[in-house]
Amino acid sequence: MSQQRTTVPYAPEKVITPAEDAQPTPDEVFDCIQAVAVHTKERINDRDLLRAQDQFFSATQIDWEVARQAPESAEYVSMMFSEWLLFEAAVGGRRTPLEAFVEDVAAHKLEGWQVAALTEVVRTQMFSQFRITNQDPQHGRCVLEDLHDGAELDLRDGRLSGIPHYATGSMAVRVAHVGACWYVVGQTYLHDNLEVGQTAIVPPLAYDQGRCSVMLGILRRLFGENPLYTIRGVRHFDEGR
Repeated sequence: MSQQRTTVPYAPEKVITPAEDAQPTPDEVFDCIQAVAVHTKERINDRDLLRAQDQFFSATQIDWEVARQAPESAEYVSMMFSEWLLFEAAVGGRRTPLEAFVEDVAAHKLEGWQVAALTEVVRTQMFSQFRITNQDPQHGRCVLEDLHDGAELDLRDGRLSGIPHYATGSMAVRVAHVGACWYVVGQTYLHDNLEVGQTAIVPPLAYDQGRCSVMLGILRRLFGENPLYTIRGVRHFDEGR
């Protein structure tokens, strides 16, 4: 992985300080992302959308005509495409919709903390495969180990910290660093139920003149003959929490 990490040591037994309480909540961070997604949906033109769809389906080798026949599969595929479009697709051949939104942030009515949060999300967001090494449901926090490079991340997320069986196997999810913690900023959690050490580490998939994506690599494997993950749709940008 090429992204620079900001690893924040975390001891589950420690008392959360007032300064840490001042951190935005996971829902507040997600609401910021949702606002960008709604803006993108309203503003993207048909040509750029079709080009992004061609890239996504070509890279993942997903047969949309087959997937759309099952409502649940169609929903998941649409949800993952929307996430990839927002965070990774170079719309117009230049910037992602998230990057474009932040670069033109003065045109949007945002509070100062929202501008700071989105700016940091642009700089640090990444999609990767993780193992949960510690869960602290009382504080809604957990520790993730990135299976690609071994980095440990202190994450604020009620679902990953509160569901015990997520600590089995690996979780592929998009995270970003905001303030003093990491947050889930994507729409889906992709969970396998394999024992430690059995998860296949999926390398980034090259596409579109040298761009690379771990997410697209995983989705190609996901819809192949030997699926790696059970897809669990958690939340939708268009519908809120």
